[in-house]
Amino acid sequence: MGRRSTFDPNIHPALAKAFYERGLSDQEVAAELGISFMTIYSWCKKWPKFDLARKQGKEHPNALVVNALFKKALGFEYEEVTKEPVRTETLQGKRGPGRPRKTEYEVTKIIKKQAAPDTNAIELWVLNKLKKDWKSKQTVEIEGGLNINMAAVEMTPEERIAWLAQHGYSKKEETK
Repeated sequence: MGRRSTFDPNIHPALAKAFYERGLSDQEVAAELGISFMTIYSWCKKWPKFDLARKQGKEHPNALVVNALFKKALGFEYEEVTKEPVRTETLQGKRGPGRPRKTEYEVTKIIKKQAAPDTNAIELWVLNKLKKDWKSKQTVEIEGGLNINMAAVEMTPEERIAWLAQHGYSKKEETK
C-alpha cells in the first residue's frame, strides 16, 4: 500500500486554481504544493473538485494569450509616454550633497502609435483556428494510373531516335 495522500479538499483545489491562474505549468504547481508531478494527475482522477480547479485556473491565462495573439494579428493602437525628471531630492552627507534619493517625473509628451498587423500571428491564428480552410501542408489525391513506358529507358540512343521518328517526332533542322 502506498503512502497516505496529503490532499486537503478545502485547501488544495483553491491553491492549485490560484497557481494555474498565474500561468504556472503542472510541474511548477506540483513544486509549489510540495508534491510530485505525477501526483497532480493522480489527484485529478481521484478528486473531481481538484480537476475542475485545474481546468478553470488554466482558462484565464489561456484566454489572455489568445486575446494578445488576436490583438497582435490585427494590429493595434497604443500610446508612447515620455517622462522626464522635474525635481530630485538628494541626501545630505558630511561632505555635501549625496546621491539622489527621490526623483519626481512629469509627462512631457504622449505619442499615439500604430502597431502593424503581425504576419506570424496571423499565420498562427489561421492555422489553428481555421484548420479546414488553411493548412501549411496540402494533401493532393490523384486518381488513375501513371503510365510510363519503361522500354524507352532501356533503348539505345539510336533506338530512341528511330522510335520518335516512327511516332511523328522529328529532329528539328538546325538553322545556319
